[in-house]
Amino acid sequence: MTSRYERLLQNPPSSSKSIAELMKLASNEKYPSTANLFAHLIGLAQDEWDSPKFEGEIARDYTSLFVLGNALTQYAVAPEAVLDYFRALLDAEVEEDEEVPVEP
Repeated sequence: MTSRYERLLQNPPSSSKSIAELMKLASNEKYPSTANLFAHLIGLAQDEWDSPKFEGEIARDYTSLFVLGNALTQYAVAPEAVLDYFRALLDAEVEEDEEVPVEP
């Protein structure tokens, strides 16, 4: 059975395909990820997490910059749709983390 997060990631709306790529990239990165940088650049980190300053290395490799640039472009074109999808992914990721049983 696939999780809600995986279903969302595999079936992004056309307006947010770059966000799915961004989250796939972030799953292989250390914190703070390129997705975290994206959240700071669009103001989400400040507005919802009260985290106004990005605490990490901004320098990224070419692939990360390409994916980040595409995500920012999609955000510029359809900010509400992209933000809704990004939030849905983040919420599903948190739900998935909460379901993991902790071993004694």
